Amino acid sequence: MVISLVLIFLFGTGMDWLLTSSGREYFPVVALDIQQGVDRSYAGEYSGDTRFLAMLEEMPLIRAQALARAESRTGLTIENPEGFVLRFKDYSTASYFGASSQPVRAETGDVTLVTVSARQLMLGVMDVESSLVHEFIHGAMREKMGLRAYRALPKWIREGAAVWGAGQLREQARNVIAAAYLEKRDPDSVVHELLNLRQSADDYLSDAILFEYVDSIWGELAVRKIIQAIVSGRGHVEAFEDVCRVPWAMLDMLALKYSSVLFSKMVQDSGLALFQEARRQERWGDRQGAIERLLFLTEECADPLLKPNAWYWIGRWRQKQDRYESAAEAFARVLYDYPDQIGLQADSRMRLAQCLLETKDPEGARGELERFFKVHPDAPDWMRGDARFLLGRALFETAHYLDAAYLLQAATRQSPTFKEEAFYYLALSYLEAGEIFPCKLARSELAYRYPCSRFLPQLERRIRAVFLARL
Repeated sequence: MVISLVLIFLFGTGMDWLLTSSGREYFPVVALDIQQGVDRSYAGEYSGDTRFLAMLEEMPLIRAQALARAESRTGLTIENPEGFVLRFKDYSTASYFGASSQPVRAETGDVTLVTVSARQLMLGVMDVESSLVHEFIHGAMREKMGLRAYRALPKWIREGAAVWGAGQLREQARNVIAAAYLEKRDPDSVVHELLNLRQSADDYLSDAILFEYVDSIWGELAVRKIIQAIVSGRGHVEAFEDVCRVPWAMLDMLALKYSSVLFSKMVQDSGLALFQEARRQERWGDRQGAIERLLFLTEECADPLLKPNAWYWIGRWRQKQDRYESAAEAFARVLYDYPDQIGLQADSRMRLAQCLLETKDPEGARGELERFFKVHPDAPDWMRGDARFLLGRALFETAHYLDAAYLLQAATRQSPTFKEEAFYYLALSYLEAGEIFPCKLARSELAYRYPCSRFLPQLERRIRAVFLARL
């Protein structure tokens, strides 16, 4: 009896020690329906969508390819490939991820669960295989080291290895440069040094620089040796120094210099000079000449970096020419030909909707605007305010007057661009809905705020016409 109690005590305390030393006591317990490495228990927004179901059938093959790439790039053997499980989730606005991973406990045992945004998959705004490779590298290193040891690594080591291994560095750089153009900043200054990259809020990009530098000088095999040494417990400084035969301080300095050369060349190869010439040409008043220059860029520029930016500005300038149909075509190109250019998507979608309204396609505009609020929850407040006005106008044009009034009321407070028009369409919406008193209030507010408004005579004529028709 005593021996049994001692054995139970030793077994229990030993298991507790094992769990604590590995970090496994933090693994949450999750119920999964795993088939071919994919959790089939998704019951979210797209669960009945035939397109989503078709994509779901392709996931086992994509998962297998991603596992093979993760092993090939890092040189790590994944001992338990069945333990890498893919699932889909409808992320909330507050946690709008593309993909994330964590170790969990399931009925089948310990699992590395990679969770992918179903919405981003459906919208085609993510490279699913590369995202899985990124998360599988996290999982493979965590599996080899244990959760505690892996979390003890500097973040830049963990993310740098995953970004390099997934081949995402240039994609990340494109997003930073695209954002610089959109914000009217000099992209060369944004990507010139590692410190500037960190200030761009894209840590993933700067984290991968040292790995990319080692790859460019000593080759992919050297990076694999470094990752394997780190996983085996070697300190990251010693691992880099042993493989590269260069002191850490010098290696860090060389990587910094490399980042400057690499990204400056990316900016130059992107057609920056031609793009800047077009911008100057438009500022000097030759808008059509500037559009033609950017059209040439979209056809002749070898690097695709600037093409979505070029189409975006072609759309903007065509809007100013009141060429709404061709402007809509330009914005549609940004949205559907370059979905990975996240920084351009929200504004392009809103402007596409505006063009569709001007070309008498309110249903098309309404579809794009409803998509805007679903797809771009992080759009700035001013843009969301303008989008509320445009959606209100689209609802008005399709005779949903009270729904339109609700959005237009919000737009009178939140839209920086269309505030005057919002009062006009708000009054019209109430008028058409037969709500005379709120119509008069909106009309009075328009007259008070904008006494010289061009909309006032139109509104007065419309009000008289409606009253006469009802007599």
